[in-house]
Amino acid sequence: MPHTVSHEVLIFLPDLLVTLLLIRIHSTICPKSNNMIVKERTTAVKIQVLNKCSLFILMSIMLLVVSACSSAGNSAINHNPALDPPANTGENGNAVITISVVSTNYFLNEAKRKFEAANPGIRIEIKESFSLDMKGGGRASFDGYPPAAVEKYTTQVNAELMNGNASDLIAVDILAYNKYADKNLLVNLNEYMNEAAGFKPESYYMNIFKAMNYNDGLYALPLSVTTDLWFANKDRIKDAGLNPESWTWEQFDRAIEDGKSKGEPVVAVERPELFFLDRVKGELERYLNVAEKKANFDSSEFIQLLEQVKSYPKGQYPSGKIKETFYPYLKLTAPEMITFGHEILDNPQIMAPPAAEAGDGSAFNTDLLLAMNNKSKVKKEAWAFLQFLLSDEMQGLKGPDGLPGLPVNKQVVEARLAALEEGKEDTGYKKPTAEEAQLLLDLLPQLKRYGGVNSKIEAILTDEALAFFNGEQSAEDTAKSIQNKMTLFLEE
Repeated sequence: MPHTVSHEVLIFLPDLLVTLLLIRIHSTICPKSNNMIVKERTTAVKIQVLNKCSLFILMSIMLLVVSACSSAGNSAINHNPALDPPANTGENGNAVITISVVSTNYFLNEAKRKFEAANPGIRIEIKESFSLDMKGGGRASFDGYPPAAVEKYTTQVNAELMNGNASDLIAVDILAYNKYADKNLLVNLNEYMNEAAGFKPESYYMNIFKAMNYNDGLYALPLSVTTDLWFANKDRIKDAGLNPESWTWEQFDRAIEDGKSKGEPVVAVERPELFFLDRVKGELERYLNVAEKKANFDSSEFIQLLEQVKSYPKGQYPSGKIKETFYPYLKLTAPEMITFGHEILDNPQIMAPPAAEAGDGSAFNTDLLLAMNNKSKVKKEAWAFLQFLLSDEMQGLKGPDGLPGLPVNKQVVEARLAALEEGKEDTGYKKPTAEEAQLLLDLLPQLKRYGGVNSKIEAILTDEALAFFNGEQSAEDTAKSIQNKMTLFLEE
């Protein structure tokens, strides 16, 4: 094997040569053979020789120090960065985009496969914190995850972000990502959402992205959404003068009272704590301001809400047709589900859920919310992957590889509804009418409020509400306890 000279030896070679030369001169001036002093010389001569030797030694040391510093300085200045491997690269110098999720799913795995095939110079690395049985399709949200898995992922992401070694893209649907945004740890994706970056706003439901804004920035990107959809007896709501696309909780409460007076069942609340939770999540901004770190759960309005939900008629819906005016329990995760009402009502009407005020729009949730690490060294590539996830190709995937929820891509939704109207797909649901398809198209732009909450917030609301509805504590004590716990959460 041929011998090679290391980079470090080459750097200090001039210093070695200078040192050898000085040793040679020193041996001439102060010869050791004579013990540096000749006994026959006088004391003055002895002192003179000693002074010359001492001065030479001092000058030699100074010269060595200067030479070493010069070498070190030149080493830093002349160092060639091209010799270092590029940041975030794998084998063959390919760019690597890392993605952290609690657990992957078929959609992400398929996106990885397709994106890598179309971009040979980029590799996707999905980092799971918790392995889930992929027979069920996998998920990337906290529903169904053991608390230990959620805690592990939260701790892991927190540590990686603070240490500066977090993934390029991070699933944040179970995390308090706004706290990361406050610390400038996440990229404001609004900066990429323009035509110069290849993004076409007219192709998407921008109202959904707008609803996700935090302090005028978009720090988490939803790929699909789910929303609550109500069904109602069309004749009864027509008599009540209700607008299916925009109505209020006050009108709902009035409908309950009218139903009681007429002897007509209006609604059956199976689990009050979940009904309450859905309602609070849909209008959380009335009670919680994360940006300003303010909570308002001990207000008279919130206490009244607890009492109001507790007064709603309780019961269970039958497996077939129902007699109640309203059915409030459908989670709309696919366009074909808009005709579910025909299975429970003879003359169903699709309705948006009630809101606090008319025109407030509806709330939505998402199963996959991705943020970009502000310290990522492959931001351009990471944004290209996010755009790919929003593309017609990926948003239009069906079956187990498809997105859980309604696409945020307008063209995909419109094409899917058109195919359903024409009966081109066998979904197991009744074919939608043109009126039903149009109503869904009208409702999607009204999704104006993000109803997703951090797992800790949801746990606080659920636990305290359950104690109230089980009769274990008063509405006032419940509100006070929630307020105290939320205040502590905001201060973390």
